[in-house]
Amino acid sequence: MNNELVKEIRKAIREEIRKTLLEAIMELIPPVNSTEQKEIEQKAGSPNMYREEDFIEWSRPRKYIEKH
Repeated sequence: MNNELVKEIRKAIREEIRKTLLEAIMELIPPVNSTEQKEIEQKAGSPNMYREEDFIEWSRPRKYIEKH
């Protein structure tokens, strides 16, 4: 196999693993009702209170995630 093909296959596998892990994590997080959501926002604030740089995009390559 040529090196570029191996890199593309590895990249595709990593992306699928990330997708599967994120789906599994989302299944483990219980849903919250509006009262619970308000309580969470009182304690931690809402997402719009945080800087964009504070979030990690799971769909980006691992090198990006490791730098942050």
